[in-house]
Amino acid sequence: LVGSSAGNPGIVFYTSSVCMVVPPTNATSHRHLLEVLGKARPVWTDRDRAVALSKLLAVGVGGVEALAEALRGPLNQRIRAAGLQTFTAETLHALRSTLGVERLDDKAADATPIPVSAGPSATS
Repeated sequence: LVGSSAGNPGIVFYTSSVCMVVPPTNATSHRHLLEVLGKARPVWTDRDRAVALSKLLAVGVGGVEALAEALRGPLNQRIRAAGLQTFTAETLHALRSTLGVERLDDKAADATPIPVSAGPSATS
Protein backbone atom coordinates (compact mmCIF):
# COMPACT_ATOMS: atom_id res chain seq x y z
CA LEU A 1 0.00 0.00 0.00
CA VAL A 2 1.06 3.55 -0.59
CA GLY A 3 -0.36 6.34 1.50
CA SER A 4 0.45 9.76 2.84
CA SER A 5 0.79 10.58 6.49
CA ALA A 6 -0.77 13.59 8.14
CA GLY A 7 1.72 16.38 8.82
CA ASN A 8 4.34 14.77 6.61
CA PRO A 9 4.77 16.24 3.15
CA GLY A 10 6.42 13.03 1.96
CA ILE A 11 4.90 9.71 1.11
CA VAL A 12 4.82 6.70 3.37
CA PHE A 13 5.15 3.30 1.74
CA TYR A 14 3.85 0.74 4.17
CA THR A 15 2.77 -2.84 4.53
CA SER A 16 2.07 -4.94 7.58
CA SER A 17 5.80 -5.33 8.24
CA VAL A 18 7.60 -2.64 6.21
CA CYS A 19 7.38 1.13 6.49
CA MET A 20 9.46 3.60 4.48
CA VAL A 21 9.06 7.37 4.61
CA VAL A 22 10.19 8.93 1.35
CA PRO A 23 10.96 12.65 1.00
CA PRO A 24 8.58 14.42 -1.40
CA THR A 25 11.35 15.00 -3.93
CA ASN A 26 11.71 11.23 -4.43
CA ALA A 27 8.15 10.06 -3.77
CA THR A 28 6.96 10.14 -7.38
CA SER A 29 10.04 8.31 -8.66
CA HIS A 30 9.68 5.66 -6.00
CA ARG A 31 5.97 5.26 -6.70
CA HIS A 32 6.80 4.69 -10.37
CA LEU A 33 9.40 2.10 -9.39
CA LEU A 34 6.77 0.30 -7.30
CA GLU A 35 4.43 0.34 -10.31
CA VAL A 36 7.13 -1.18 -12.54
CA LEU A 37 7.86 -3.85 -9.92
CA GLY A 38 4.14 -4.65 -9.77
CA LYS A 39 3.85 -4.92 -13.56
CA ALA A 40 6.93 -7.12 -13.81
CA ARG A 41 5.91 -9.36 -10.93
CA PRO A 42 2.11 -9.14 -10.52
CA VAL A 43 2.04 -11.98 -7.97
CA TRP A 44 4.26 -10.04 -5.57
CA THR A 45 2.68 -8.73 -2.40
CA ASP A 46 3.03 -5.14 -1.20
CA ARG A 47 5.76 -6.37 1.13
CA ASP A 48 7.64 -8.07 -1.73
CA ARG A 49 7.56 -4.84 -3.75
CA ALA A 50 8.68 -2.79 -0.73
CA VAL A 51 11.60 -5.16 -0.12
CA ALA A 52 12.59 -4.99 -3.81
CA LEU A 53 12.36 -1.19 -3.71
CA SER A 54 14.58 -1.06 -0.63
CA LYS A 55 17.21 -3.20 -2.45
CA LEU A 56 17.14 -0.86 -5.42
CA LEU A 57 17.42 2.23 -3.23
CA ALA A 58 20.32 0.65 -1.33
CA VAL A 59 22.33 0.45 -4.57
CA GLY A 60 21.42 3.92 -5.78
CA VAL A 61 18.54 3.03 -8.11
CA GLY A 62 15.95 5.67 -7.28
CA GLY A 63 13.84 5.89 -10.42
CA VAL A 64 12.63 4.00 -13.46
CA GLU A 65 15.34 5.41 -15.75
CA ALA A 66 18.01 4.43 -13.22
CA LEU A 67 16.50 0.93 -13.03
CA ALA A 68 16.57 0.58 -16.82
CA GLU A 69 20.22 1.61 -16.85
CA ALA A 70 21.06 -0.75 -13.95
CA LEU A 71 19.35 -3.65 -15.75
CA ARG A 72 21.74 -3.20 -18.68
CA GLY A 73 24.63 -4.12 -16.39
CA PRO A 74 25.40 -6.32 -13.39
CA LEU A 75 22.58 -5.19 -11.07
CA ASN A 76 22.76 -8.34 -8.96
CA GLN A 77 26.49 -7.81 -8.38
CA ARG A 78 25.71 -4.36 -7.00
CA ILE A 79 23.00 -5.81 -4.76
CA ARG A 80 25.28 -8.62 -3.56
CA ALA A 81 28.07 -6.11 -2.84
CA ALA A 82 25.60 -4.23 -0.62
CA GLY A 83 25.12 -7.45 1.38
CA LEU A 84 21.57 -8.03 0.17
CA GLN A 85 19.82 -11.02 -1.38
CA THR A 86 19.90 -10.77 -5.16
CA PHE A 87 16.98 -10.91 -7.56
CA THR A 88 16.24 -14.21 -9.27
CA ALA A 89 17.02 -14.58 -12.97
CA GLU A 90 13.26 -14.73 -13.56
CA THR A 91 12.75 -11.37 -11.83
CA LEU A 92 15.58 -9.72 -13.76
CA HIS A 93 14.12 -11.05 -17.01
CA ALA A 94 10.64 -9.79 -16.06
CA LEU A 95 11.99 -6.34 -15.19
CA ARG A 96 13.96 -6.13 -18.43
CA SER A 97 10.93 -7.26 -20.41
CA THR A 98 8.63 -4.76 -18.67
CA LEU A 99 11.01 -1.88 -19.42
CA GLY A 100 12.06 -3.12 -22.87
CA VAL A 101 15.71 -3.30 -21.82
CA GLU A 102 18.40 -5.61 -23.16
CA ARG A 103 21.43 -6.38 -21.09
CA LEU A 104 24.56 -4.98 -22.71
CA ASP A 105 26.49 -8.16 -21.91
CA ASP A 106 23.88 -10.18 -23.83
CA LYS A 107 24.40 -8.09 -26.97
CA ALA A 108 28.16 -8.55 -26.71
CA ALA A 109 27.72 -12.28 -26.20
CA ASP A 110 25.51 -12.50 -29.29
CA ALA A 111 28.17 -10.73 -31.40
CA THR A 112 31.03 -12.93 -30.18
CA PRO A 113 31.53 -16.16 -32.14
CA ILE A 114 31.55 -19.30 -30.05
CA PRO A 115 34.74 -21.33 -30.61
CA VAL A 116 34.21 -24.82 -31.95
CA SER A 117 35.73 -27.49 -29.75
CA ALA A 118 38.55 -29.54 -31.22
CA GLY A 119 36.91 -32.87 -30.63
CA PRO A 120 36.75 -35.91 -32.89
CA SER A 121 35.48 -35.14 -36.35
CA ALA A 122 32.36 -36.67 -37.84
CA THR A 123 34.41 -38.53 -40.43
CA SER A 124 36.60 -40.47 -38.04
